Amino acid sequence: MPGFSAQIEIKAPAAEVFAFVSDINDMPRYLPTVEKANWSGEDRVHLEGAANGRPYAVDGRLHIDADAMQMSWGSLERESYHGELQVFETDEGSELACRIEFQPHLQTMENLAGAAVPDADFIKAKLDAVLRAAKQAVESQRKAAAGEGELEPANKGDYKLVF
Repeated sequence: MPGFSAQIEIKAPAAEVFAFVSDINDMPRYLPTVEKANWSGEDRVHLEGAANGRPYAVDGRLHIDADAMQMSWGSLERESYHGELQVFETDEGSELACRIEFQPHLQTMENLAGAAVPDADFIKAKLDAVLRAAKQAVESQRKAAAGEGELEPANKGDYKLVF
């Protein structure tokens, strides 16, 4: 099963970064095309949004382990799709690391990428963009809280990681 990994340094304490990325209300700020995210049961989430102009509503698994600062998710429809995100403390703040694994599903991939079926470089670039959006949101939030600027809207791009 193909897997993709990415990580990014964030100038914020690990606990603060994890609190942000694991708060379902903040997910639309860093997950491209996600407009609504709600709990739909224990370890279940419902997401709504639009990708390439097409609306979607999906349900998935979402487990948050605050002690380990780890979050894992997966598809209810396709067990071949799952991922995990973890935050680590560093000397400079924290590192946000993410890994996804899935068997490509042609229709889903076409819905995400448009007419072209994405390759590994496309998927890795979009995963990097998700982490950059989370970094920008956390760092902007810290600056705004310190009175050093205003809360900036996230630059999420045009791609989402689907359940």
